[in-house]
Amino acid sequence: MKKAVLIITLLFTALLLLGCQEEKTPESICLLHSEFSPEYAIDEELRLDNVNLLLVYDNGNTTKTIPCTAEMIRGFDTSTTGTKTLRAAYKGLESNAISYTVYNPEDISREIKTTTRIDILKTVSSGSTTFDFRLLPEDVTVRAISFHLETTMDLSSELTDLVGTVDGAMDDFYWRKTSTKGINILISGSERGQSSGAFFHLMILSEEVDIRLTDITVSDGVNDYYLPKVG
Repeated sequence: MKKAVLIITLLFTALLLLGCQEEKTPESICLLHSEFSPEYAIDEELRLDNVNLLLVYDNGNTTKTIPCTAEMIRGFDTSTTGTKTLRAAYKGLESNAISYTVYNPEDISREIKTTTRIDILKTVSSGSTTFDFRLLPEDVTVRAISFHLETTMDLSSELTDLVGTVDGAMDDFYWRKTSTKGINILISGSERGQSSGAFFHLMILSEEVDIRLTDITVSDGVNDYYLPKVG
């Protein structure tokens, strides 16, 4: 009986010690990219399904594969278009570099080189819907904005079902109907420009309407920058 208790105690102690041992640091790591997507749309999130990291020990004689997590990735950025590289980091080591391309799905020829974005807040009230446009604070001081606005309803020929007002550092706007449901809008601003906050309010006389913006361009007075579509 005592012998059996002694054996159990020794086994328990051995397991406890094994569990307390720190994981051995690998000599090198390799990002296995056969499942890694080589292309991402602008502002798309990282996809790591079935992407693994190879850990190499003992001069390559021993290896171990673990799932790659977002916390391990360095250099992933889809806020601008272009060809970029990323690596994985693990226990102070860096992996091989992997190339990926970020593109603008609206028009691949339009490169997006700014992280400035337009956000829209929709509010429905009795008989109308209001859309508040604002610039998210980023890297361009905007002095003019143009875009195509498409609605889900037929617009009146004189656009009497729309009411627009400028805000922030924007001074004036002009719009022109281009189709049954679409208009082009140009908003001009003051010399000081605007990098964040509300810049335009649009009220449409309908409770059942939505909008989307395409062909968005902002200008800082010297250069023009394309932005991703909204909606």
